[in-house]
Amino acid sequence: MDSRLKQAEDLFAAGQIDEAKTRLVELLSERPDDAEVLNDLGVVAWRQGNANEAWEFLSKALARDPAHRDAVLNLVDVAKAQRRMPEALSAVEAYLERCPEDAEIAETVEALRREAVPKAKLAFVAAPGYESFLPAIVAHLAKRYEVRTCYTMQKLEIAEAAKWADLVWLEWANELAVGVTNEPGLLDRPHVVCRLHSYEAFAPFVGQIAWRRIDDLIFVAPHIRDIALAAHPAIGSAGTAIHVIPNGVDLEKFPFVERPRGKRLAFLGSINYKKGPMLLLHAFKALADADGDYTLHVAGSFQDGRYSLYFEQMIAALGLKGRVYFDGQIGDVPAWLADKHAIVCTSVLEGHPVGLLEAMACGLKPLIHNFVGARGLYPAEFVWNSIPEFVRMATRGDYAPKRYREYVERYGSLDRQLVRIEQVIERAILPSPDAVWTEAQKVRPDEAEPPPERPAPKRTEAESPSRAAPETRPAPAPLGQHWAFPPEAFDPDPAVRLRALADATNKQINAGRFDLVEASLDRVLRLSGYAIDNVLQQRVKLCQTKNDIPGIQALFKRAAFAAALRGADDAFFNYLYAMIYAEQLFARTPAYRFAVVDEDVNVFVRLAARQHPLAEFVRTRRVAPWKDGAGRPFRVGFLMEGLSLRQAASRLFFPLVEHDPGPETARFVYSRFSLAEEIAKREDYAATAQRFAAAGATVRCPDQPLSPARQLDFLVRAIVADGIDALVLQTAYFVPQFNFLAALRPARLQTAIDMQQPEYAADIDAVFTLGKSVFDIPSRTAPPIISLTRNADVASVRRADWGIPEDATLIVTANRAAKYVFPAFWREVEQALERHPEAWYMPLGLKEVGDLLPAGSPARARVVAPGYHADVMPFFKAADLYLNTFPLGAGSAVLEAMAAGLPVVTFASAYETPFSTQTVMIGGDFVAIPDLVVPHDDFDRWHRVLDELLSDAAFRARMKEAVLRRAEEFLPERVAPRFYDVLKEEYRKTQSGL
Repeated sequence: MDSRLKQAEDLFAAGQIDEAKTRLVELLSERPDDAEVLNDLGVVAWRQGNANEAWEFLSKALARDPAHRDAVLNLVDVAKAQRRMPEALSAVEAYLERCPEDAEIAETVEALRREAVPKAKLAFVAAPGYESFLPAIVAHLAKRYEVRTCYTMQKLEIAEAAKWADLVWLEWANELAVGVTNEPGLLDRPHVVCRLHSYEAFAPFVGQIAWRRIDDLIFVAPHIRDIALAAHPAIGSAGTAIHVIPNGVDLEKFPFVERPRGKRLAFLGSINYKKGPMLLLHAFKALADADGDYTLHVAGSFQDGRYSLYFEQMIAALGLKGRVYFDGQIGDVPAWLADKHAIVCTSVLEGHPVGLLEAMACGLKPLIHNFVGARGLYPAEFVWNSIPEFVRMATRGDYAPKRYREYVERYGSLDRQLVRIEQVIERAILPSPDAVWTEAQKVRPDEAEPPPERPAPKRTEAESPSRAAPETRPAPAPLGQHWAFPPEAFDPDPAVRLRALADATNKQINAGRFDLVEASLDRVLRLSGYAIDNVLQQRVKLCQTKNDIPGIQALFKRAAFAAALRGADDAFFNYLYAMIYAEQLFARTPAYRFAVVDEDVNVFVRLAARQHPLAEFVRTRRVAPWKDGAGRPFRVGFLMEGLSLRQAASRLFFPLVEHDPGPETARFVYSRFSLAEEIAKREDYAATAQRFAAAGATVRCPDQPLSPARQLDFLVRAIVADGIDALVLQTAYFVPQFNFLAALRPARLQTAIDMQQPEYAADIDAVFTLGKSVFDIPSRTAPPIISLTRNADVASVRRADWGIPEDATLIVTANRAAKYVFPAFWREVEQALERHPEAWYMPLGLKEVGDLLPAGSPARARVVAPGYHADVMPFFKAADLYLNTFPLGAGSAVLEAMAAGLPVVTFASAYETPFSTQTVMIGGDFVAIPDLVVPHDDFDRWHRVLDELLSDAAFRARMKEAVLRRAEEFLPERVAPRFYDVLKEEYRKTQSGL
């Protein structure tokens, strides 16, 4: 081996990854065709979390040397993680042709053939000149699907694309969409997605589109959705699924530039009536009068000659010559923005304007007129109402380029848009009628024979499985007209039966016999051991049409158990996750109604863990029992789902880890996520890890993204190697790997936190219960360990910034958006606001009210939805009282509200009923003040308490004192020492056999 190459590999082995990469890049510049160097660079990229870069290097290595064995194995690892099995298969087969004696690679080829799924076909259709928003979307989806673009008005070309495609994307709900949806037979076969931008909501086209032929409709902004649906109720009654996916900016093409405050204003866009050109000119005139150094630079052309004449006349009349510059259409927008300081928008209405996002991504301050919908898209600090406000915003206030960039990174990036689009595509694509057969072939490829060639059957709209609702499907055949299964369906050989059933299922789909398809798919799943994922997904799709969430949970549970029996650990964990989150993933209106603890899963996990290879590792390596005065510290491990500050459950651990229990106790923190993967970068896991490390804890994270099974392996080995005595799990319910880990028992004491529902507890020794609901927990219970994590000594937000009068009585809530969706909650809030015209309501975590309140409700104008804010305390300080949501309430937010002195109105838990996520209100247990905690679902009492707080300032003051006293019980300096004492006490109980 070349000495320099060996030196680079030695650096890599020693953990000096960056140095190794530098040496390898130098070698590659000299030897660009060296497969060994390319392979090593692929490994380095994979180690650093750059999966796409790893794929490129490894692919190049195999292009140079198809027989490079290490490169093949490395490519397979990347392919599995990236779900790119079909692409990897050709490279592995090319290797096997050259090295047919390699049994391990031959086995890998068979595994890839079983996992590889034929690519779905997507056709993007738009009128010529209307495709400008599509190139990035098309390029991204082409990596995973077969993609065609059809930018034409020619019916024959569109018909050919629709015949070829599994999914047709109609860009713009305009006259083209009217034509193709009303053309008989044109869109009968494919799934159809349409995207409506902005202007179409006010044009006649929307009312002329045959919405029954559109399966998914994407809006670019919530206010455009509301306007279109209000004007055209036929959309909602057609069964079309509605999505809001804002536009996104490619942040790599619009690099951030830190710039000082300046006086060069930019305007991006054509000059037409929608852009408010008269307001633009007169607003700038006021600014120029205030400070003559400001200049306005316009990138765009006049779309109406009248505006050109008006601007020419008024620039002279207003004395603005030499201050307004017209640069026409701009090719290189980032270069044009480089010397500008703020971006101006004076529109009367926009959808989701990309030009604003592009400028903000580069660091320009946004000065956005309050166009219809602006408040729902941008923070209040970016939006102005009047010309004097515009002048103040331009000349005063913060100038924070990095914050403008961060806003786009969080809410307006192309990556975010593409992820959400791909989610719609993934849910929409069903396997073609022959896909069941194709998948069945992969189970026994040695015995399979291709189905006979036959022309694709013509189907009416009602017969199309991609859009046929249960009530529109063809009725089952009358009694006596039985389906004729072929003799092979009853063959003694299960492989023959499987092949026959797969073919029969295709025929049933083509014939519209959905009364038979479910049973046939169930038979295919049983015969194949639930190993054909496409068939499973199609069966799940049929359950979705009936909103049968328990049925979906049962399917994924069976698939998970089958995967475990055949040793497919990753599939086992993935299917269990899908079972737990079935409602969030598949329900029409997710409400956690079916979030239950499944005892069958708990038993199976324990039995599977006993047979797992890690079980022997734990038995032989687990630390010896700890005793007081044993000469070594008591080691406590905190096992976290992630390291996101956004999770209340994560913040729960800060006071416990940051409290110093003394040298006799050592603290460790574990996460299954690498700091290099996307979610960790997006939510800044590194900052949380640094905070734990600064407190003296040892933090363990994988050094690269891992599959579910490898996450389990990493965690178990790390916990055993660190000699953890007591393990504290953030959750043992939502993460299947954690449940499996608990069954392996890598620590001698295993505890968990009851996050508002009874956790899987078979292998948990003690559960720290946040509330009183302990009936469903078979483990021992321990006192609550929740404590305050927010500093209440902060300045409040200014009410005026949110349009709230200073003399208003402000009610506030903080929760995830999913907990605001219940109509009953908003019905009661609306009644309270109507009785109290002085009251305003601010639901933190909710970005828009949408249809949660009726459009004509007088209370609607006094509801301000500010979206998500990492620090809620400044809002609490500006409020007068806190209202807990129901039927799903908050936990830690209630404590934080109490610390801010806010009286908290909340229901109590319904402990007399069986467990349900909608009857447990731990906030009531935290508050524990009879005047504020209302019996479950006693709405009359709820309104009386709220009325008294709103109308009686003296009562509000007494309740403020009461909650402040109660909040002292949850101070970190009280909770953390108690926690470590309880933990050691529980450890002694476990070791004594209790």
